[in-house]
Amino acid sequence: MCEPTTIMMAAMAIVSTATAAKAHDDGRRTANMQTDALKEAAYLQGNDLQRQQSQEASAAADQMNQHAREAAGEMARASVIAGEYGGGATADRGLAVLGVQSGERLATIASNAGRADEQTRFDAYAGTRRAAGQLASIQRPSALGTGLQIGAGLMNAYAAKTSMSKPSQAKPPSVK
Repeated sequence: MCEPTTIMMAAMAIVSTATAAKAHDDGRRTANMQTDALKEAAYLQGNDLQRQQSQEASAAADQMNQHAREAAGEMARASVIAGEYGGGATADRGLAVLGVQSGERLATIASNAGRADEQTRFDAYAGTRRAAGQLASIQRPSALGTGLQIGAGLMNAYAAKTSMSKPSQAKPPSVK
């Protein structure tokens, strides 16, 4: 039959090992849940930015189409007016000015759409970098750390056993 200190040491070792293994498993599960949540958030943000980019491109195209229709109408009215007044250099200059102004407006619309697209791409890149940083900062338990924790628990159990099995060697205080 085993002596009580050996039984206690074995029980302490088992409890220490089970506690360390449970802590390792819990830490691994928590890290996996954090990783999954960050990946899902990054995926959703990417989808949102793609939707935003598509909406901005569609709005810019609609704006350019609207302007082209308006410019065509203005050019037609100006051509009719120029024809009624007999044309000439002044009418030609007026039509040329309308064409330049229309081109400038289209260029402004295209430039604004390009800047909005660039900003959306920058936001997507920043979101990706932020998610990568967050993923890298997740603390995962290591097998080595868990092994050391188990070893320390076993050493503590052994130390407790040896201290219980040795008789006290303390000297009684001397009286002078």
